[in-house]
Amino acid sequence: MKIAIREKPVKLIWFEALKRRLFEEDPDFSYYNEQFRRFDAGFAGERRVDREWLELVCPYTFLVLHNLILMNSAQHSHQLDTLFICSNFMLVVEIKNINGRLDFDDITHQCIRTKPDGTVEGFPNAITQPQRHMQFLKVIFQNYSLPIEGAVIIANSSAIIASHPNTIPIFHVSGLQKHLHSLFKKYTHPILSDEQLTGIAQLLLSRHQPSIHHDFAKACFVRNANTNLKCIMLAEYGDVYTVTMQAKKFSLKPYKIINT
Repeated sequence: MKIAIREKPVKLIWFEALKRRLFEEDPDFSYYNEQFRRFDAGFAGERRVDREWLELVCPYTFLVLHNLILMNSAQHSHQLDTLFICSNFMLVVEIKNINGRLDFDDITHQCIRTKPDGTVEGFPNAITQPQRHMQFLKVIFQNYSLPIEGAVIIANSSAIIASHPNTIPIFHVSGLQKHLHSLFKKYTHPILSDEQLTGIAQLLLSRHQPSIHHDFAKACFVRNANTNLKCIMLAEYGDVYTVTMQAKKFSLKPYKIINT
């Protein structure tokens, strides 16, 4: 058994840094505060699911990888929340930490959330994400006969899973152990040796791409109500920069992560 430690996403750290530097009266505060809240809730949900892996009693050697980012031949990314690998099968896990009533529509490929106050919101269908990842992994490991399964886990216990198709299992985090044991019963014959299992994990890790958010590689103007421009934060290729304006000159100081 080997379970990787899930690290805090770089983008969440960026939003934390931005949130600390913005005044509440700033016109951008509500946007970045909402982005921070959304990413922070997602990270909390992922960590809630991670605790289940520590309690797993598995009859086979297994590995658990988190936040694996792979690039396909079209240079489009596949971000896997969690990938479970054992000698008998793989399981691609998509984690959602949202509340309310959730209806998954397989025709429109949309998730519709109804909040307790009656507000209705639409989200991308979480089912299509693991399906896309599964197809990509089948291409990578086409020389193996290892079955690849998928599941969507809802980390918020107050969420009500209403209508959903039967294409991919959707369940609360409390059902992860039971679902895994059903897969152990379904796939009883080991396909990979421990050496092959390790080799697959090393291959995936070698193809892992650090999180690069080109949409975030733009100036985020942090305005002060009493001054023209307080500072600019630029983020590109994993680096975060603080830029101050002094007499129309910029003082550039690079930081890997801004914590102050």
